[in-house]
Amino acid sequence: MSVSWTSSFNSLVRLEMFGAGLNSWRRCLSFCVSPVAYFCLLGLGLSGILGGGDYLRFVGPGIVVMQALSALSQMIYRVVIERRWGLAAMKLQSGVPMSAYVASLLVPRLIVFVIQAGVVVICMFVCGSGVSIAPLVLGVLAAVCCAVFWSLIGIVITGFVSNYQTRDFIVNIMMLPLSFSAPVFYRLDGAPLFVRILARINPLSYQVQWVRGVFNGDFLLWEFLVVLALLVAAGIFSLVAVRGLRIASFEG
Repeated sequence: MSVSWTSSFNSLVRLEMFGAGLNSWRRCLSFCVSPVAYFCLLGLGLSGILGGGDYLRFVGPGIVVMQALSALSQMIYRVVIERRWGLAAMKLQSGVPMSAYVASLLVPRLIVFVIQAGVVVICMFVCGSGVSIAPLVLGVLAAVCCAVFWSLIGIVITGFVSNYQTRDFIVNIMMLPLSFSAPVFYRLDGAPLFVRILARINPLSYQVQWVRGVFNGDFLLWEFLVVLALLVAAGIFSLVAVRGLRIASFEG
């Protein structure tokens, strides 16, 4: 038995929006804490010694992409619940298309990201970074692709790894190296060799450099191709992972 893609997507999105707490203004307000803290505490603090407005134009796009990375842990938390209680298996076995199921999981994560990215953009305006509106909008749209990528990676990790301890170990060893080996707060030119090596194998580095280029009105072809290839690969692997969720698993 199969159901309409549109009807199943609409029904699941309503459930996901409620589950993500997007119906509560307090929950939406809590999403703003992280971008404000990164930009106003860390970014502004460093700008005093690293170039003022020029540094804010540099660090702002990086902080936007860092908010996209947070979609990874959000998605893992959501899919753990789906797998732990057999909800994913029930939905998929009832005829919900896998692509509709994945898309419904993505929507709340992307809304959260747009809220967080919007907060960073507002901070950039208020603090006088000197960036015009059009590049800011295009930069946020480009960064949405990054949020989709990390959300899909969350599905892949949770779909292929059923053991809580192994999954937590993978996430814990990923987050800090991913965050701080990417050129978010510093340029790679003057970084130590081992940091530059880590940056070269870090997907976040290519995302940060591409989105920063869009914010600055440039189009970095090589970074774009890498981001696109990684996004396609993540999409394929996420559908494979979701196929495995059709089998009920209560191990989480």
